[in-house]
Amino acid sequence: MMDKFNYSQLLTRAKLEQLRTIAVSLIADDSYAMTFQTMGQYRTALMKRLAELDLQPHSQLNPDLVVMPKTLTAENGAKSALISEFHVTSEQTCSYCEGEGKASDGTDCIDCDGGGTQILFHDVPWDTIKNIYKKAVSVCEVKP
Repeated sequence: MMDKFNYSQLLTRAKLEQLRTIAVSLIADDSYAMTFQTMGQYRTALMKRLAELDLQPHSQLNPDLVVMPKTLTAENGAKSALISEFHVTSEQTCSYCEGEGKASDGTDCIDCDGGGTQILFHDVPWDTIKNIYKKAVSVCEVKP
């Protein structure tokens, strides 16, 4: 099974370009590389310089926005998180007392507590959840 994508690690395009530019300039600088006695020291120094960069994932994003997947799938964890999370209700005449609210012995019906109707909860189907989400993405998507 595919691991869930960690959206908190998402970097902006500008940050990725910054990282690429700095990494290329460090690696291409032979005089910098020659100051180290071993390849291990050079690699450690490169990793340290890259780790010092300000690469906070959401530093340039609007705090009112969130990064979410474009589609809901089982692979990105959405299905298990959202299935059975949303319900619609319907009211139906009590089948036990046929809407009278009383049992045959004159006491309140135990199925509807004397109300004559029952409220039923129905899970919103997974395809409906996906379609609503898809529409929300198409309406709210921020284009680069």
